[in-house]
Amino acid sequence: MSLPSDIHALLIILGAVFVLIGLLGGGLEVSALKIPPATRQARVLAAAMGIVFLMVGILPALIRRDAPAPRNLVVAPESTSERPRASSTPVAPVSPSRLSASPRPAPPPAAPHAEDAGLAIDDADPVVRYSAGGGWKTDPDYHLLNSTQHYTSNPGSTATLDFRGDWIEVAFYRERGGAIMSVNIDGTLRAPIDCGSPSGETRYQQVQRFTRIGPGAHRMVLTHTGTPPDGRPARSFGDYTVNVDGFRVASEH
Repeated sequence: MSLPSDIHALLIILGAVFVLIGLLGGGLEVSALKIPPATRQARVLAAAMGIVFLMVGILPALIRRDAPAPRNLVVAPESTSERPRASSTPVAPVSPSRLSASPRPAPPPAAPHAEDAGLAIDDADPVVRYSAGGGWKTDPDYHLLNSTQHYTSNPGSTATLDFRGDWIEVAFYRERGGAIMSVNIDGTLRAPIDCGSPSGETRYQQVQRFTRIGPGAHRMVLTHTGTPPDGRPARSFGDYTVNVDGFRVASEH
């Protein structure tokens, strides 16, 4: 609890008077105020009281000056308007259709479409047509897709597949004695398939992909060219073979 400012001033004045009495020993006359001479003990007591009065009068002012200024708090004015009274008139119910729908959160962005996995077609599927008299043979082998294959050593033998979609893959294997198989899609020659293995090691489930074919129906014809991988013609009929292990086509219906 703080004292009024006039009391602080009075304490300072009294403190100064008592200090003077303690220093000078009294015998002072200020206007109508006369201070008689004081004994030694009275002077010591007056000086002590003067110091106490000065401290009580001066210290609060010094503390207020050094204290940080209080922050200005912004208080929102209290509304003086009266709350609307409830009306006694009945309110007609509002149709749900007239109520505004609450905003819904935006749906998350759609995930990018994964690459079309396509449809697998085995070499033994009836949709794959092998030329009659082309010498196509089948031998089971667990290294192959579905453990099936078609192969031939007769040049000119063909395998035909009608499909739909923008791309197609041909599965085959490479081996010593493998030949070149030409690829014709819709009457256009594409990159040939090399069934040969330069190292002589058999490598199963090789895949060659053909893209940018365009949507819609297409026809692929694979033909045994009779040419070995190094480009030399076969020494005799049946020297080199080509094979078909399966297909994968775009899943267009």
